[in-house]
Amino acid sequence: DVHVDPVQIDTFLQRRIGKNENWEAIKEQNPALQEELRRVDTEMATLKQQYKQARDEQEKQILAQKIKKNEDQVTAASYMKQIGEAELVNNWLGAIDLCTKAIALNDQFAPLYNERGVAYLQQKQFDLALSDFNQALALKKDYGFAYNNRGLIYNEQQKYDLALADFSQAIARNPSRALYYNNRSIAEVRTGNLKGALDDMNKAISMQPEY
Repeated sequence: DVHVDPVQIDTFLQRRIGKNENWEAIKEQNPALQEELRRVDTEMATLKQQYKQARDEQEKQILAQKIKKNEDQVTAASYMKQIGEAELVNNWLGAIDLCTKAIALNDQFAPLYNERGVAYLQQKQFDLALSDFNQALALKKDYGFAYNNRGLIYNEQQKYDLALADFSQAIARNPSRALYYNNRSIAEVRTGNLKGALDDMNKAISMQPEY
């Protein structure tokens, strides 16, 4: 049996990962992560209140189990910091391992599949990467990052029509991200649409001159 007093749980997320610039940057760059953190924080507050008002020990135990699941979800989200740090130093095998551990705690959190897919992509394990991007999109249908990353796989597989469709989906969800236009221009070059490629390259450069 799990005995938890949620009244004494003081912002589990902050205990777990603390505050630092790298973590803040990771959160800022990943709206799906922000959404998950808000969700689990709201759910924890509700569970705390329900636990305080529980009528008997049986109800407390049921709520304790839910609190434990909530903490697992927070722990899974907090892995994103370590995953980001592993990716920054090209430790792709380490990133895969961290993602897999986090998914074991919460298999409904799309960014974990997306990040593992990125690591598989860097290892040229395209089938595994494609599977993870598909799963990320199954969980979060408006996930621009995952559309972009799946488009990269299709480019590698010379499935340019599918790549173009995914890059366009990514742009539709976040038209202010230069990377998506740049990636679409590559697929357009490979399909002979040079005018479209030039338009997208110019768009990317106007948004991010270093392109």
